[in-house]
Amino acid sequence: MKTGKMTNCLLLVFLIVTDSTKADFTLRGNEQLTFNWQTINGYLYNTSRVFIVPNGHISYLRCYNYSTANMSGGIAVRINSYNYSTVNISSGSVSILAADDSSTINLSSGTVARIDTFGYSTTNISGGNISGNLYLNDYSNMNFFGGTFNGLLSNFYDFSTTTFHGKNFNCGSGLTLNGNRILGTGILSGQWLNGTTWSVNIMYNDPTATILIPEPATLLLFGFGAVMLRKKRL
Repeated sequence: MKTGKMTNCLLLVFLIVTDSTKADFTLRGNEQLTFNWQTINGYLYNTSRVFIVPNGHISYLRCYNYSTANMSGGIAVRINSYNYSTVNISSGSVSILAADDSSTINLSSGTVARIDTFGYSTTNISGGNISGNLYLNDYSNMNFFGGTFNGLLSNFYDFSTTTFHGKNFNCGSGLTLNGNRILGTGILSGQWLNGTTWSVNIMYNDPTATILIPEPATLLLFGFGAVMLRKKRL
């Protein structure tokens, strides 16, 4: 008697839609979608993924569970990440970007007008432009490695933590440095590690919030390592 083995396989669905106007979409399981039309709502669940490309225009995208949204162009009025979802933005324009729970946002390029963070979420900014307001709440974390700020007004609430990974920091009027922690409100300026200058207006800094800059020893070690690497190459 022959016996057969049945293997459960996940069916990977990859959709490409080119019509200019389509209905809302909902992705579940391991579904994938390349989005390049105009719609109002999008919902991601489980481990689904959406790729927002040029010509894509969505009013409200919600990401849940372990889903991923990748934006390489187009326009989004609002993107919200929940649970353990991830949002990666490498181009395009977002009016409101919000992270909650333990979700992660990575911004490497593009333009964002406003960022709101909640829960234990993590936001990593290595590039792009933030043109409006920044609000950190709860126990959320934000790491700045690069980017530009056009009139950015920053507000740090609750037990949030923000770290500026740069050098040559300057505390404007109203700001003081306690170890590697920034206290008070005012203009904080400096350079990213590639030498690009930046400045940010800290409008509200809750006593329980934490704003950090690298300790001088960290910067010295970084510089020393770079010198040793150059000598080794020579």
